[in-house]
Parts: sequence; structure tokens; C-alpha cells
Amino acid sequence: MKRITVIILCLVIVLLLSGCGAKTEQSKEQFTENQQSETEKSDVSQFTENRQSETEKSDVSIPGFSYAKDCAIYVVGEPGVKTSGFVNTNEKDVNSDNVTEIAEHECTIEYDSTKVYYDTIARIWKVDFFTQGMDGGCQTVYLDSNGITVLVVYGE
Repeated sequence: MKRITVIILCLVIVLLLSGCGAKTEQSKEQFTENQQSETEKSDVSQFTENRQSETEKSDVSIPGFSYAKDCAIYVVGEPGVKTSGFVNTNEKDVNSDNVTEIAEHECTIEYDSTKVYYDTIARIWKVDFFTQGMDGGCQTVYLDSNGITVLVVYGE
């Protein structure tokens, strides 16, 4: 009888220890998952902070436009639509601070005002050169995100 009691007691101890081991393994897995989750949250947080920082660096007052819609309006070969023979053919760092200066290399009209737009989908800059109070006589230069001219349109 003592022998059976000792065997049962040993069995209970073994089962308790194995149960604790399984719990420990489960705890380790949960800890690893929590750690990965925290790392992912940290990565997302870092990404968000970087995007906010980039936004803060750029001029948030730049209005948007649709390059696709503009391209649908201006047909290649139409008078006043230029699609080749550009000055800006080498890549440059372009941002809201220098886009007008870069686009100005393509400008062939006299002007006293400019307006800058940006298409976030196509990543195209649009710079309008014009004279205040004068209808027509404007010029619009479109640059890609590398500062290369992709289209110039002359207004009447």
C-alpha cells in the first residue's frame, strides 16, 4: 500500500512539474509574441514619426492637382504643348523650396508670379508662371520627383 501511495505521489509530482513546464513554454511563447508585437508597434510608431517629420519639412500649404487630368486635357502635338527638348534632363533633389528655381530653367516668358502644385499620386510638381492681372501669356512646367521636366504647356 505504501508503495502504491509513493508511486501515485511521484506521478502527481511529475504531472505537476510537466504542467508547470507546459505553462512555462506557453508563457515563453506569449512573451515572445508580446515582444514581437511591441517591436511592430515601435516600428509603426517610428514610421509614423518619420512621415510626420517629412511632412513638417515640406510646405503643407502646397495645393494638390491631378497630373492624369492635366495630361487628358493637353494632347501631344497640339500647339502650346511641349513634350521634348527640355533643359531639365538631369536628376536633382527637388522640394517645395527649390522647385520653382528648377522649373524656371524651362520658362521662356516674362512673369511676376508663380504658383506651385504637387500631385502626390504621380509624384509630379506643377509650376505656373504668369503675370498678375493678365489673362493668358502664362506657362506651366511639370517636373517629376527627380526634377526632370516631363511637360511644358503655354497658355494664351
